[in-house]
Amino acid sequence: MERRLAERLALDAPCFIEADTAKGRFPVMLCNVSPGGAMIGLPPGEEVMAVGDMLRLRAMPASLAPFSEGVSGRVMWCAGNRCGVQFDMPLPVTTEALRTLLLEMD
Repeated sequence: MERRLAERLALDAPCFIEADTAKGRFPVMLCNVSPGGAMIGLPPGEEVMAVGDMLRLRAMPASLAPFSEGVSGRVMWCAGNRCGVQFDMPLPVTTEALRTLLLEMD
């Protein structure tokens, strides 16, 4: 069963997440992103997130920050040190606009 509603665009960019639990704020890598969600990579050896955890993205890459800084979401799956996050509200940008912004990051 396909869970994604939009194409995910690959990237490798550091940011922080703030968990709505005692886990607090910690660094992660954005592995891919779409208007509806993202995959994050947790620090090596850390399994600090669980399905259902709520979080906010912080310290986003400059080109993505205007519409994604502080976006909230829920962890939908975890596998090893990676987690899939579904945003509470889709980002106000199309997949094509995201693709253009990511190309500008290179």
